[in-house]
Amino acid sequence: MEPIMRKSFTTTRRKEQTRTQFRRRRRTVDVAYIPRVCPAYNLAKAYKTVIRNFEEEFRPIGVSPTQFGILVHVAISEPVTAALLAEQLGSDPSTVSRNMESVITRGFVNSRTGKDRRERVYSLTEDGRTVLESAVPAWKSASRRALGGMRKSAWDVVLRDLRTLSN
Repeated sequence: MEPIMRKSFTTTRRKEQTRTQFRRRRRTVDVAYIPRVCPAYNLAKAYKTVIRNFEEEFRPIGVSPTQFGILVHVAISEPVTAALLAEQLGSDPSTVSRNMESVITRGFVNSRTGKDRRERVYSLTEDGRTVLESAVPAWKSASRRALGGMRKSAWDVVLRDLRTLSN
């Protein structure tokens, strides 16, 4: 019969000391400041608050903030290619293609093949123009609510800085 192998007391104690040291180190790491300064956290938190306002305002019209943004950019640049639309929206072409499905299905946007068979070109339909026009007052209201009591000069600075971040 082979003897039973036991871990030595010192090995077990060393592991326990290492765990304790790790716990102590972990407790001393100051992370409380991170939510106050983290760009990702603060931008995401602001985005969620703002988007909620826009969703509430657009709900009676039956469009989402994403669909409204698409309609605006198609109206500005029509006829517009998927590649240019993706650039304007800050998205990749596959995301734009996926998001376009809902506005095309609802009859707000026409889609056709461009010069190259792989290229898609979009333009607004009459229904799309009507929905866009009816959504502008909701957009104005949501914008006012989202900015709350922020002064215009303060918003101008924030907007300039956001554009710097996104370029």
